[in-house]
Parts: sequence; structure tokens; C-alpha cells
Amino acid sequence: MLVLDDFERNLETGGSAFLDPDGGAILCALAGSARRGRLLVTCRHPVPGVESLLHRVPVGPLSPAEGRKLLLRLSALRDSLNEAGSEAKIMRVVGGHPRMLEFLDALLRGGEGRLSHVTLKLRNLVAEHGLDLETAGDRLEESLHAALIIGMRDILLDELLDLTCSDGIDEALLQAATSNLPVTPAGLARMLVFNSADSDDSGDEGSAERALARLADLSLVHRFPNGSAWVHRWTAEGLACLDEDVHRKRCVRAGCYRRWRCRHESHALEDAVESVRNFLVGGDYDAAVAGAGDCVAVLDRFQKLMTIAAFTSEVLEILPETHPGFAPLADQEAQAHLALGNTDSAQRRYTRLLARYERLAQAEPDRADYQRDLSVSLVKVGSGDDPSGVVHLERALTILESLKDTGRLEPVDEPMIPELKRMLHDRGLKTRD
Repeated sequence: MLVLDDFERNLETGGSAFLDPDGGAILCALAGSARRGRLLVTCRHPVPGVESLLHRVPVGPLSPAEGRKLLLRLSALRDSLNEAGSEAKIMRVVGGHPRMLEFLDALLRGGEGRLSHVTLKLRNLVAEHGLDLETAGDRLEESLHAALIIGMRDILLDELLDLTCSDGIDEALLQAATSNLPVTPAGLARMLVFNSADSDDSGDEGSAERALARLADLSLVHRFPNGSAWVHRWTAEGLACLDEDVHRKRCVRAGCYRRWRCRHESHALEDAVESVRNFLVGGDYDAAVAGAGDCVAVLDRFQKLMTIAAFTSEVLEILPETHPGFAPLADQEAQAHLALGNTDSAQRRYTRLLARYERLAQAEPDRADYQRDLSVSLVKVGSGDDPSGVVHLERALTILESLKDTGRLEPVDEPMIPELKRMLHDRGLKTRD
């Protein structure tokens, strides 16, 4: 078997023609002469002029399980997993791309890859494009950013994006890149025109299919056997930086489509979760919170406590603390941790919530609702086994009694006062009648 690796180096950007016409003739002669032997060509693009002689085998991304296995074989990356949430972040940014994971590991090693050819490839890219390995640093955040830049140089993303603009398919690529899940041509067509969950415009599926076929030839999307398309996550990260305001609008359209698909076609939780992620990136926090609440309700029905804890934590990473939906989701995360026996995780979340309510109550001390929320948070922090929690319970009681004395306590909250007195009495403290 004869292997011709990185064959795209013999082609023009985008793979439309050979840089040297003789190269095409030589390849045709080699392919036509293969009898008992075989010719293997690895190339990002279809090789022009030899379509009838070569059998195309698309290579897709690693599955999540395969990606984690590779990640654990890369020692520098494996050591970086000590940071909370680092594995999820790596897989979310890089996705299932082996070379990007190898690049990231090499950067964390100071430019030395696990395998010699990875080191050589990395150093060639650095030299070709005038990049500085020293600025990558040894922290995961800096190395991720550097890996994205190097990866974009590796596939000539800027040049390929210029070709999509010339072909009029750049918007299809940028819209597809907003989706963490594969999207069908029909789905992409809807995404491109969606402006609400109730929209009935199906778009132009034929145009979307033609755009995806061309984008696949340019190696900018991967097509699965069922016809759906997916943009590698690190490529999507690079595309998202082009125009952040427009990118957010595309993400909202993607969220509207996923929500529509969940309601009318798939009825799948993964579409509901994806819509929440899209809305969060797009800045439509009201829609994200509403969707997150629906997802948590479904997960709770099936007692998926670990999934609830992970999902709400992911949402809270992006959702602003000032949003009214932040506290209820944070409480659901803490309650899931408590049910799982992760009391430390629950206590940390409640402590952060308490700090939030402290800031709100101090900023507007006359807001009875803020005072009430602060008292509830104090009770949740003080209800644990820590002996210092009694201080929080006493303070919560003081706040509620003050609200009652001034006539600002809601009737529904009045039972909290005798309950707090009982809790304090059980801890050996006296309270006023």
C-alpha cells in the first residue's frame, strides 16, 4: 500500500485544482495502476479529476467516549483536568478532533508533542505564520486559545471563508456553526429564516443542501451518513469571533429552531437542552431560563439528579446573577447535590447565593422582597450541621420579625417565623415570644 498523506498540499486552497498539472496526471497513473496493491490518499478535499478512481471515505469526529480516551492518553491534558469543569470545557471547545487535542497537549508541554510528527507539524505551523509559542503559556485557558489560532492556520480558515463568501454560502456555514448538534439540510433551512418559535417558514431546503455539499468539499463541515452536517467545535469557536453581535442573533435563531423541533418533530430532550445553550450564547436569557426549567422538570421526573446538577451548573456559568431566574436554578442545583449527598457542593452554591442576596439587599434596603429572599438564603446556609449556622438562623429571624413589625411580611411567609424559633430552640437558644 502506498500512502500519500496531507495531499491537500498539492492542491489550490479549497481543492479545486492541482498546483502542478503534472501532479494530477501522476496520481491518475498511480490510481489506475493499482491492482494487488492499494493507494491511500489522505486529503481534506475531494481530489479533482480522479473521482472515478478513488473511493471516498469521510472521517468524522471522535465520539465523546473516544475523545475522552484520547484526552486521558495525553499526559499534559490529563494533568490539566484537575481544574473543575476543565474536561467539559475542552470537549466543548475542541470537540472530537484528534489533531486539535494533540496540539493542545503539545502546547501545555511547551511545544513538545507526545509524538514526533505532532511536534514537527506544530513547529512548522508556528514558523509559517509567525506565531509565538512562548505566549501560549502553560495554563489551559491560554493554551486553548493558542490551539484555536494554530488550528485555524492549519486548515487555512480565513482563506476557505473567503471562498464561501465568493460562493454565497458563508451564511449557511456561520449558521450551522452555532449548533452543537448535527443539523439536517431542512433544519439549516429553517434556522436561516427563523425569528420565533411559532414561525412556519421552512426555508429553502434545496439551497441548504447545495451549500452543505460545497462546505463538505471545503472540509468546513462533516456530513454524517444520514445527511446531517456538523461543524467542528474549534472551527465554530473561530467563526464565532468574526462578528459577535451577528453571531448572537444566529444563536437565537438556532435556539428558536431547536425549540420548534423539540415541540413539533423530535420531542427529544437533547433538542430542548441545545435550545437552552443557543439562547444563552445569544443573550436571550428569558428564553434560556424558561427552557432550562422545562428540561429540569423532565429530568426530575426521571430522577436524573446528577444530570440536573451538571446541567444547571452549565446554565449558571453563563446566566447573569442579576437575572430573576438565576436563584431558582441555583436552588435546583443545590437541591440535586443534597439529594445525591454532595453537601459540600450544595453548601458552596448556597453560600454564593447568600452573597448575591447580600449585595441586592444592601443596594436597596427598602425592598421587602430582597429582604425576604435574603432571609430564605440565610436559612438554607444555616440549616446544615455547621455550628456557626445558628448565626445565620438568628439573622433570618430578625429580618422576618422586622418585616412583620413594619407590616411588609407576606402572609405566606409568616409560618417561617415559628419554624425558625423551633430550629433555634432545638439548638438551645431562646427567642422572644
